[in-house]
Amino acid sequence: KSPFGLSTSTECMLLWFSKRQTQGLTGLTRLLFSIIFPWLLAYLVALGVMKTLGYK
Repeated sequence: KSPFGLSTSTECMLLWFSKRQTQGLTGLTRLLFSIIFPWLLAYLVALGVMKTLGYK
């Protein structure tokens, strides 16, 4: 057990995250972007296909 009462892996993750935070929010935004962007792309493609097929 660590001094913080967390498991060492959680602590390492928190440490890594706080290190990433010092570089700004780039890590978080990149993570969010990598999750959201494929869905957004799929949505836009589906929208385009539906418009092409004549759906409103």
